[in-house]
Amino acid sequence: MNWDNIVRYWQATLSAVEHLGGLTEKLIVEGPATEAEISAVESQLGLRLPASFRKTLLTASRAVDLYWQLPDQKVLGAPFENSLYGVFRWSLAEIPEIEATKQGWITNTFPTWGGAEAETRWDDTFAFHMTDCGDFLAIDLSRPGEETVIYLSHDDDTYNRCPLGWDFQDYLIRTAPLGSPGGEWWQWAPFLPPSHLCIDPNCPNALQWRRALGL
Repeated sequence: MNWDNIVRYWQATLSAVEHLGGLTEKLIVEGPATEAEISAVESQLGLRLPASFRKTLLTASRAVDLYWQLPDQKVLGAPFENSLYGVFRWSLAEIPEIEATKQGWITNTFPTWGGAEAETRWDDTFAFHMTDCGDFLAIDLSRPGEETVIYLSHDDDTYNRCPLGWDFQDYLIRTAPLGSPGGEWWQWAPFLPPSHLCIDPNCPNALQWRRALGL
């Protein structure tokens, strides 16, 4: 993964949105985390962070915060009616709170819904981003040696546990050229191939999207 290219994609997206009259917030990209900082969080969680996420923290950034919003009058049409803003962030310091919130769904909410089927259960995942609607971007830990980034939907919709990238760094490589268009399923679903196997930044919808934004 070329980290400088990832950041350049984000910066270009903010410039493009501003050119279209949209709203942006200052891109926050903190420096790399230290081994001690990561170990402290791992001790708090009682687990070792997934290798691809851990590597990104150590070599790229401990925290990222990206936000942009297209102007209301900018209508891109189908299938982008719901892709009007992008929110993407991670923070090593916030991981314990995110994981605790996810665990709350597992222990307190799912059992009241009459039990959790295998496709709904989240106890084999590591969450690194919580969306505004209460869903999560997470890393699948169910298969040793694999770290697929997946979507966790508390509504158990079509996209629950949908693969978005083969690991955390692959997820960044796939989404950054699109401006990381939000974590909600309706924001990234237009960029899935028919197989629903990982976001494709070069699919026809993605190319149309990038042209519309001027990326």
